Amino acid sequence: MRTEGRIYEFAATAPTDAERFVALSLDDIALLVAQREIHALEPVLDVASHAQPATTKHAYAAGVLELAGGTCPVYALDGELRPLPKIPQQHRICAIMNYRDAPYSLTCREVRLLSRTALSMHDIPRPLLRQNTSPVKSLGVADGRLLLVTTAAALFAHVSHNVEAEIISFDDHARKSRI
Repeated sequence: MRTEGRIYEFAATAPTDAERFVALSLDDIALLVAQREIHALEPVLDVASHAQPATTKHAYAAGVLELAGGTCPVYALDGELRPLPKIPQQHRICAIMNYRDAPYSLTCREVRLLSRTALSMHDIPRPLLRQNTSPVKSLGVADGRLLLVTTAAALFAHVSHNVEAEIISFDDHARKSRI
């Protein structure tokens, strides 16, 4: 969240009922960010291929967007939140994140605007918080769908360093082994 030029963590202030959120659908998962965390939306067709060598700061970017103020790296993520070298064909939208330290963009399949009243927010259960390496800060539920709540700063830290995210998985094997 930005207030008077300062960046604060998303959880630092309680969301109000009037606050809006944006669900960014990747493939099997959706990220949820506060609407103020997104600067603009651009079509993926505007993305140029990433020509920088792999040793640069944005080595994990799938491409770049030309903006009025320069260029912006574009990241594409898979269902495990790992950076992809190419933008998936089903990702049609670039969400330019409102992160003033380093402008960047994230591709997605669909963007959906949600009001705070349409969401049920939940903390990540303590046993699943082994290390805080994940960009996922809490969980949200809307229309029966689980949303991974994050911030522009947490996502940038994740994609720019290609850190393995701890993703909560509820597959059939895990359910059977608990019975």
